Amino acid sequence: MAIEMVPIEELPPIDPEADQRILSELTEHVVPLINRHINPKRYQDEATRHEFPTVTDYMGDNANLWTPAMMVPWTLGQNFPENYVWTPEESPLPDAAVKALIIGLLTEDALPWYSEAIVRKFGINEAMRFFANVWTAEEGRHANVINGLVVVGRLADPVQIEKDRMANIITAQVPDPPSAMESLIYVALQELATRISHLNTGKLIAETASANARYGHSRFSATSYYCRRGRGI
Repeated sequence: MAIEMVPIEELPPIDPEADQRILSELTEHVVPLINRHINPKRYQDEATRHEFPTVTDYMGDNANLWTPAMMVPWTLGQNFPENYVWTPEESPLPDAAVKALIIGLLTEDALPWYSEAIVRKFGINEAMRFFANVWTAEEGRHANVINGLVVVGRLADPVQIEKDRMANIITAQVPDPPSAMESLIYVALQELATRISHLNTGKLIAETASANARYGHSRFSATSYYCRRGRGI
């Protein structure tokens, strides 16, 4: 049976009272998700599953944190000489993979702007504010590791990357749904779309790495590994 889709401009507006009710009910659903992100054991334990986490819980010895610097093969890097000019021949990756990495980097780098819009919608809910802050910090680490991999491996032009990053941040146009409900829908769709995009990028990089391994190209092995680990860049 076919489902008839209603054009978005014809949908009725979200009831403000229903929107506020959603905000008041979010805590009981969000807190377990934060605990799952912090530590699977904390999430699986009924005694701590619904316990509001603290920064200490998130960053303590038992936290499930990873470090961007540990995933960048720094020994492959070398200093950029004065007046350095990058050429496409220096990158062992196809143009599509390079562009996908740069778009991923720019997206992650702009996350503070997105999280600012989220906090404006959900700021009265302490759990959502905590989650937005954790999410922003996590995405910042994704940007750090992508940037390190791309620059160290000379996978793309470092000068152009910085120009693009600055232009992206300065002129950022951030989606700003008019209600909490629509913000939740937007974030759910955006995160899934991003995951699919990054997994496809990782697959392309992995295939390229395999195809070029016999020629001695190793600079993209860490990039391929990172993508396959499903970090969600």
